Amino acid sequence: MRVATFWRARWPALLGLAAIALTPLLLPNAYALNLLVVIGIYSIALLGLDVIKGYAGLLSLGQAGFMGVGAYTSAVLTVRLGWQPVPALLVALFVSLVIAYVMAIPCSRLSGFNLALVTLAFVIITNAIFLGVRDVTGGATGIAGVPPFGAFGLRVTSDAGSFWLVWIVFAALFWLAWGMVHSPVGDALRAIRFDELAAASNGINVFRCKTIAFLIAAGYASIAGSLFAHQLRFISPDTVNWVVSTGLVTMLVLGGEGTLWGVLLGASLLQLLPEVFNPLQDYLLIVQGVVLILVMIYAPRGLAGVIRTRVFRAT
Repeated sequence: MRVATFWRARWPALLGLAAIALTPLLLPNAYALNLLVVIGIYSIALLGLDVIKGYAGLLSLGQAGFMGVGAYTSAVLTVRLGWQPVPALLVALFVSLVIAYVMAIPCSRLSGFNLALVTLAFVIITNAIFLGVRDVTGGATGIAGVPPFGAFGLRVTSDAGSFWLVWIVFAALFWLAWGMVHSPVGDALRAIRFDELAAASNGINVFRCKTIAFLIAAGYASIAGSLFAHQLRFISPDTVNWVVSTGLVTMLVLGGEGTLWGVLLGASLLQLLPEVFNPLQDYLLIVQGVVLILVMIYAPRGLAGVIRTRVFRAT
């Protein structure tokens, strides 16, 4: 009985690790692997967004801003100053966490539309900085020549290597997020989402929990941004603007909030739509809008909710 329970609880993780290990071997298509790498990078940013929105109930539109901080910090340190990618990523992560902590002080008192506006303003401000400080960021043309990710003199230059790198990072961060949301902190975040006043009256430190959510969201977005810069070998303001932030929220809603694994569904759907509807490129935004409306009407809990109710209950 214990053995059956052990494997039942862990088979999704084992299946995911097997998929990470085998996909580059079974799918030796460079374009498909690069598409999966991009999906993995956005999924990392979505994990942080799911913590702050799906569990804490805070509508943040600032993920693209922190992706930009991570991407530009890594790009500037590696291209302009000759740093190695790993130290550059860690410095970018530290900078993002400091900014997130400072933002959490006023933002912890906001919610709903007001919080969304403040975090959106953060994205607009960071984008203006990336455009304005031309000597450092390259302005509208961005920074080219970002080296591939690597450590100890080794560089990840193959498509398979990029796939393994991004998805191993995703698996590690997913595991950390899973542990957090199933800890007392996760219970506190869910309580805050349900009723902030009731949570505070029951002894939950609302400011501390919201700050943790902000730090996790910012940290995950920063890591995703750094990996994005090293994967594309290029970064510009257009790749981390407010459109990206709203797109991430759309991915989360489509995939299913408060599930963590739903981020994979949302990121995959919005990244694969351009491939499926390639003849309708001029109407892609309309197609995305229609898909979002249909999901909100017929699957308000996202694709993860559909799978959970239709598949798991049927077994």
